[in-house]
Amino acid sequence: MNIKQDLKNNLPCHLEGRIEDETESTRWLSCQMFPILQNDQSMILIYLNDSTNQKIKDIQSQQSVRLETIGHLSGGIAHDFNNILSIIQGYQNLSIKDGVDRDTFLKYNEHIQGAIKRGSLLTKQLLSFGDNKIQLRGRTELIPQMKELETLLSTLIHSSAKLEFLIPHDLQVRIACPVDIFTQIIMNLVINARDALPHGGTISVLAHIIDKAEKDQLPDALRRAPDDFICIQVQDNGTGIKPEHLTHIFDPFFTTKDVNKGTGLGLSLIYRHMKNLNGHIKATSVYGEGTTMSVFLPLVQTQSIEQHLPLLFRTDISKLKDKIVILADDEADIRFVMRKTLEEWGCRVFEASDGNEALSIQDEIEHVDFLVTDIMMPHMNGKFI
Repeated sequence: MNIKQDLKNNLPCHLEGRIEDETESTRWLSCQMFPILQNDQSMILIYLNDSTNQKIKDIQSQQSVRLETIGHLSGGIAHDFNNILSIIQGYQNLSIKDGVDRDTFLKYNEHIQGAIKRGSLLTKQLLSFGDNKIQLRGRTELIPQMKELETLLSTLIHSSAKLEFLIPHDLQVRIACPVDIFTQIIMNLVINARDALPHGGTISVLAHIIDKAEKDQLPDALRRAPDDFICIQVQDNGTGIKPEHLTHIFDPFFTTKDVNKGTGLGLSLIYRHMKNLNGHIKATSVYGEGTTMSVFLPLVQTQSIEQHLPLLFRTDISKLKDKIVILADDEADIRFVMRKTLEEWGCRVFEASDGNEALSIQDEIEHVDFLVTDIMMPHMNGKFI
């Protein structure tokens, strides 16, 4: 965000941040700046607001939606994980039978690796719901994330419905939205679409870069913004929404679902996310024919994807030779595999079973080049090492 440039172009600006007060409590503050002209002089009207209470409500609402989503996921996830474990166990048993040649062994191992990747993807998506922080900064690579979501969301759709992702493969764009929020938005919209198909039907997920004519239909602040926008749509041919309900679907606790089938928080939380991310959401529906939810999000200026990869993936492995590493993880088997890999790369590895042990090792050796750590560990976790 270029504040000076926006103000120069007579565009309003919005900033948000948090501070620690004298009691060491976190307070959220928002600042809105509006350029005005008064008596032929350019001035800036600044509006400061303590948004702490609203942030707390947002966090509580987000947690409620996450719990509801995990409830939706649990049956499909359990079934899928059971299949994954069965695949791993089956191919592992086949690979240790007498008479298995090397090529067949490697083929079985490829199937095991594929099942492990599926399990890792499901775990990654579930873990994203465990973070109770509201992150407004972050970037989402559209195509890779949609591929992950397609795998995950397929577990949510009943057999009488069809889920299709109609995203052009050449749409290699980066969206100004954190991955966990983006995932939550798409999952919530797909779940709503699924619930609107009690007798089956089709859910379609589409995306396109909007043109000038479409941008002119957005709210004024977005229309004047210099950003390019992407439109992501979730369409269904289900029951639709009654016209008298359509104007209320983004209201907190408003729901058209049956009792115990919805909190009425999902769409209202998405609406707030759109406001915070300088985006927009709109709904169109014909009762009895279906609904389209359209999400508009700003794009990040084009940069090399390599710049956003973790350091390890941008590093020549040969440069890791003789580096001193502290490896902290409470799982001995994971430490064993990680240690073997790091030592193959030429690293000198010191193992620790938790954060306290890692700090003790650090005190005993003269120099440490980097730390490889699990986040969740007993006594002291990876965040505080």
